[in-house]
Amino acid sequence: MAMLMPAKMKDGTPIKLRFEDKGNAVPAFDEHGNRYDAYTSWFRAESPDFEENPEIYSQVSIKEAIASGNEAAFRVQNDDLCLESIGVDLGSIDLDGVEVYNPTG
Repeated sequence: MAMLMPAKMKDGTPIKLRFEDKGNAVPAFDEHGNRYDAYTSWFRAESPDFEENPEIYSQVSIKEAIASGNEAAFRVQNDDLCLESIGVDLGSIDLDGVEVYNPTG
């Protein structure tokens, strides 16, 4: 699944927030270099005002997500932390303006 949605950075800069659900196709590694199965989301904040568009991968352990009892909520919580870390204003994400697209074509 892939989406493009209107949003703003914390400084008020309007952006298009690009999101792709990478599922578990992207390998994840812990701080010791050990591989684990993870759900992965990819985000990029796009604006013509940026010299370089900030992007981030959000990865959560599949085992931890299942153990949480609510996999979707567990992923969203981690995604929110990642988006805040690149300066996205979470309250500005316009879910009514979402455009769904095919990331491979």
